[in-house]
Amino acid sequence: MIQVTSDKEDNFINPNKLEPLGIEYIGACVQNSGYDVEIFSDSFDNIQNIVEKIKKDKVNVVGISTFTHSYKKGLEIAKKIKKSNEGVKIVFGGVHASSCPEIIRDDAIDYVVAGEGEKTFIKLLNAMFNDLSLDRINGIVHKSSNNFGLPQRIDIVENLDDFNENPYPLRRNDIIKASKIYGLIYPVPSDQSGVALILYSRGCKYKCDYCSLSLIFGNKVRFRNTDNVAMEIKNLVREYNVNLLYFVDANFNNSKNQVLSLCDKIIKEKLDLNWYALCSINGFDQQILEYMSKAGCKKIGVGIETVNPDKIRKIKNCDMNEVKEVLNVADKLGIIIKGFFMLGFPWEKPEEIEEMPELLAEIAIDELSISFYTPFPGTISYKLFNRRLETDDFDKFTTNEPVIMHDLISRERYIDLRNFIYKNFYKSILYHQRIESKMIRYPYLKESYHIFFNELINEGII
Repeated sequence: MIQVTSDKEDNFINPNKLEPLGIEYIGACVQNSGYDVEIFSDSFDNIQNIVEKIKKDKVNVVGISTFTHSYKKGLEIAKKIKKSNEGVKIVFGGVHASSCPEIIRDDAIDYVVAGEGEKTFIKLLNAMFNDLSLDRINGIVHKSSNNFGLPQRIDIVENLDDFNENPYPLRRNDIIKASKIYGLIYPVPSDQSGVALILYSRGCKYKCDYCSLSLIFGNKVRFRNTDNVAMEIKNLVREYNVNLLYFVDANFNNSKNQVLSLCDKIIKEKLDLNWYALCSINGFDQQILEYMSKAGCKKIGVGIETVNPDKIRKIKNCDMNEVKEVLNVADKLGIIIKGFFMLGFPWEKPEEIEEMPELLAEIAIDELSISFYTPFPGTISYKLFNRRLETDDFDKFTTNEPVIMHDLISRERYIDLRNFIYKNFYKSILYHQRIESKMIRYPYLKESYHIFFNELINEGII
């Protein structure tokens, strides 16, 4: 099984190098079902070496998982494998395959698995090796399908604590040791002895029109038992020497009770570990943040999207005063705050964007990430704006460059405006005063900030 990633995931700072958690989960299910399986990622493994190994080992089936922006790269890998391995079957999965199952038309692809792959991929393997019909397998698209649209029914793992359906991921020790999170982070990359991704939940209750995650996990939120998560954390520390965890749930704070329960478990079990979580701005209060901090949370990534007072009510169902209040609490607790924002909304005006640095400086954000509104295939925004796309080249669907035409702002102007926001935000007096205060209150963060600022200087941001 091969995870295919983008060559660059951010507009500056080194891209993170992270384990391929999705195929590790599926790989564990494959192994538990009695099949031999190996996990690879182009972030850590040489593709030509993988192709040669597939030929040498006479592999029967290769699963390839891609994002939309890495699909073309994945397809080229599939063609190389097909060319040198007669008879090998190629199965595509992941976000792009789930949103565009019509990719089955390509000669290099034999099957498409849509949605979560744990159940579906095993059923596909059993059918392939036992010459069984594929017609009753949910989530499969194949060459003889009646149509190449999204399957009407897709299997999900309902019980995340069922080890038959959701065992611990099939990890490689060398990948965990080589994994790194860059940018503003504690511990700093040179002190990260092992970095692991972990999921507490699947699914997201919010229905953002631009998000494609629901194509995989759906909108029903399912949680793992805290004992299950704690056991996995202990194993990661003991077996892989992990000292930094990254919770990659769509929203770690989907449920207050679940967050408090897990944090309480981590505290009582004395699982002394640093961790980073992706969160929604809507699901915070002081109690949650205090529990997260006590449990070892050193950083949160928060989707805020806009500083426009009117639009944030529509997008996030909150106001800027609530945003400021919540992030001030996190800041006082010493939690590093990464704010995610978007440019490229159809309603934007140039003068509103030019005001962003001043408005952003009033919010307790340590690290700023600005992406461009991107209508990914399968999302509501794609249906609304696909006719305004400037390109159909999926390589450009990274969110790091504009892909839809705007009535008032050109593509080049958008890129200039984003650079303007970055430079003016990181140079603002309010920002530096707050960071200096934070380093005084939490001296252990000094090295993290110094390394981050040096990276900004090297990239010409400040």
